[in-house]
Amino acid sequence: MTTSITAVIDSPPELDVVAGVDTHADTHYVAVLSATGTRLGDLQVPARTEGYEQLLAFIRSFGSTRLVGVEGTSSYGAGLARYLMSQGVEIREVVRPRRAQRRHGKSDPIDAYAAAAQALAEPQGPADGQDRGGGHRADPCAAGRAA
Repeated sequence: MTTSITAVIDSPPELDVVAGVDTHADTHYVAVLSATGTRLGDLQVPARTEGYEQLLAFIRSFGSTRLVGVEGTSSYGAGLARYLMSQGVEIREVVRPRRAQRRHGKSDPIDAYAAAAQALAEPQGPADGQDRGGGHRADPCAAGRAA
């Protein structure tokens, strides 16, 4: 069997993407980056099952999901983390930016892109026990236990 040159040129390669999620009680904000760090898009969704489904569909609309960095996997992001894991998505807890490090105040899109960039830069996640900011320690199993 042969594949024509036209078919190869017309079919774009599958893009690997990484996402980051800034989590809150009522909404989550997701940002998607290419594997090279190019910003692809961002979206706010409700923090409930319908929103989790929208969030994952949005990420997958850009390509193959390599990893999703989620803030607060043992608090506001726990439900999302469980949902993503149930869908076979690899997740990492990411460090929430410290208020002092924010130059222009709180911004959900900026925080979501920062979460994605952190997941891209640290695909294995921070070492267990690393200070998460605000005195919280990393617990890579917290999302699985928070049922």
